[in-house]
Amino acid sequence: NDIDSTLHVKIASLMRIVQDVIMHHVETIGVGQSETIDKGIIWVVTRIKMEINRLPKYQEKVIIKTYPGTTTAFFYPRYLFIEDMNGNIIFRLSSIWALLNKETRQITNSKIIAERIKSESREDQLSLPEKVDIGDDLKLKETRRVRYSDVDLNGHLNFTKYIEYFEDLHNNDFYGKHHPKTIILNYLKEIKEDQTVNIFTSGNEVEKIKITSESGDHLFAEIHYQ
Repeated sequence: NDIDSTLHVKIASLMRIVQDVIMHHVETIGVGQSETIDKGIIWVVTRIKMEINRLPKYQEKVIIKTYPGTTTAFFYPRYLFIEDMNGNIIFRLSSIWALLNKETRQITNSKIIAERIKSESREDQLSLPEKVDIGDDLKLKETRRVRYSDVDLNGHLNFTKYIEYFEDLHNNDFYGKHHPKTIILNYLKEIKEDQTVNIFTSGNEVEKIKITSESGDHLFAEIHYQ
């Protein structure tokens, strides 16, 4: 189910693995459940940028490396690389995370977390995600209702589900001919269970995507295909 007919991993499936690796690292450095969920705080991602040289293939072994960047105000950058077994970088990711108060749903901070995160850097790390200029030339493509299986422990649509939504805008034949090279996601507002969202797209080689509901804009995305 994680693999398409070209025998490559689907992007949403890959991002679920990425999410698990990041959360595992968060736990190992002491800024996981004991300092977040147990204290009424949750990690949320605000922006993601991906550069895909190629997607891992079925049965391929890869190495995933992740580390935090320099904390700025209320935001926590994080970087990730995927390498093949010959050390070639096949995927790079940069992201910006924040801490959310579970009750008020407002961005918050933690002195303990800020102190425990030790930033790292590499010369070849991907630049941080930019703001997506969505433009006006988008058409309604699909309407979806958020279901129980879409919602995560934070009580909102999991960020990997947004990626499933935009992957589903195209079919298997499309992905046999077009490969996403760069993806930038701006998460603007939570989507809760039972909300109905509208998905708009420009449908071009540089595709702009907007997800909205009656409560406003939730996601702006930009995808470059090759």
